[in-house]
Amino acid sequence: HLPDAQHGSYRWLTPEQLLASDNVHENSRAYFFPDAPAVGL
Repeated sequence: HLPDAQHGSYRWLTPEQLLASDNVHENSRAYFFPDAPAVGL
């Protein structure tokens, strides 16, 4: 379960919605770019 005290307004988005949203931080969006490098490889 996610902590309500810290994050009171969760939004569940598709990758397409997330990339198009101005309310998502660019560092978070970077994980969803099609050409993003694989992390940990």
